[in-house]
Amino acid sequence: MPVPVHVACSHCGSGIGADARTQADADRLRGSLMAQAMTEGWLVRAGRLYCPRCVTELFRPRLPGLTDGPGGT
Repeated sequence: MPVPVHVACSHCGSGIGADARTQADADRLRGSLMAQAMTEGWLVRAGRLYCPRCVTELFRPRLPGLTDGPGGT
């Protein structure tokens, strides 16, 4: 019976996955999926995984002089 392996974004839930044949294969596959995610621009920060879209949304640098609203937050 296949063992599903999935790594998902901590913010939006999108992810990548595959099926392994055994639990031992699943452990190796999980490492491979994490390596694939890193090459595709995913980020691990404080033990959480973020997809490229959420990395851009959550961690983009704020430019001095620009404001998000009243008070310049």
